[in-house]
Amino acid sequence: MVDDKIRACVIEDEETARQSLVKALNKLNDFEVVCSDGSVDGGVKAIIENEPQLIFLDIKLFGGDAFLLLDELRRRDFDIPPVVIITGFTKFEYAKKVFNEYKNEVITILEKPFWEDWEIKINSILEKYYESSPVLNTKIYDNKIIINEKNKSLIINTDDIDYFAIRKVKNGLGRLHIYTKTKEYTTNKSLKLLENDLPPNFIRINRYEVLNFNKVYEIDRKSDTVFLKGIKDGFSIGRPYKEPVYVFLGLK
Repeated sequence: MVDDKIRACVIEDEETARQSLVKALNKLNDFEVVCSDGSVDGGVKAIIENEPQLIFLDIKLFGGDAFLLLDELRRRDFDIPPVVIITGFTKFEYAKKVFNEYKNEVITILEKPFWEDWEIKINSILEKYYESSPVLNTKIYDNKIIINEKNKSLIINTDDIDYFAIRKVKNGLGRLHIYTKTKEYTTNKSLKLLENDLPPNFIRINRYEVLNFNKVYEIDRKSDTVFLKGIKDGFSIGRPYKEPVYVFLGLK
């Protein structure tokens, strides 16, 4: 069963502050820190590789600042998860500028020192995070996907799923959608996190889509396009994913 903790990443240039925040978050039942760094380049790399669900981001970083890091993620067309800006009192006005210019990504500001009213600050962050997430929790168990919403739980058999796809929503954030023949569901879990727990017939064909290959009826190898039963449009295989897809099919 998939852990319900929020996968967090801490990007903070002050090593002591970074380690303290990582340790404090990991002590809570709500978070699992999956990556941390102190620079723009290292932060971008860590975020893309680990696909966290929440980023704690300091204003000042080695090699630049929060603006530069967020701009680079946008340039790479990365679906930026909710962001908590970290700042000290002297940089608060600068933090508000980031908050205003990146209002689609930044959900709140965490002021230093962290430990003043720590419980209140964390509860506020959790509230803002869940406000930005249409679905609270998603689990995979015994070939079933369980989506826990506020007032009900939805259970989907993986055999009924055609594909998973990240789609943009109005506020610019990427959300993972689950498509069956008759319905569409939304979850705030990352594609990478779900992919690791899916049955082996689910294969990632590009950065944004995972297909149920039990539903595939044709593959155009000339255009690297996959076609699913009952769906008119094809799905393009991304270049980095081409070899593993064809290995799975026994074509290499």
